[in-house]
Amino acid sequence: PVASTRRLLGTLGYQAGGRTAYALEGSIFSAGSAIQWLRDGVGMISQSRQSEAMAQELSDNGGVYLVPGFTGLGAPWWEPEARGTIVGLTRDSGPAHFVRAALEALA
Repeated sequence: PVASTRRLLGTLGYQAGGRTAYALEGSIFSAGSAIQWLRDGVGMISQSRQSEAMAQELSDNGGVYLVPGFTGLGAPWWEPEARGTIVGLTRDSGPAHFVRAALEALA
């Protein structure tokens, strides 16, 4: 296994042809649930699949960023008490900016 010096998780990458490869990964706790929050929590989308088209309506994120720490943060911080935040809002920010910020946070 690969050991991380930056608090990432060691994981099995693949096994094939008698070879084993390991990888490092970061763990986030809110991925699909961030899109679910946009849909069920704040009603910015009615179906999860709308998120891609909505985000593509914008040429950029307009300076809007989401930290989806709804249940804490994973690697490399491992901060269970952290909470989510949205920054960079202006009067020009709209639902598409929230959606794009959520997708960018997960990428």
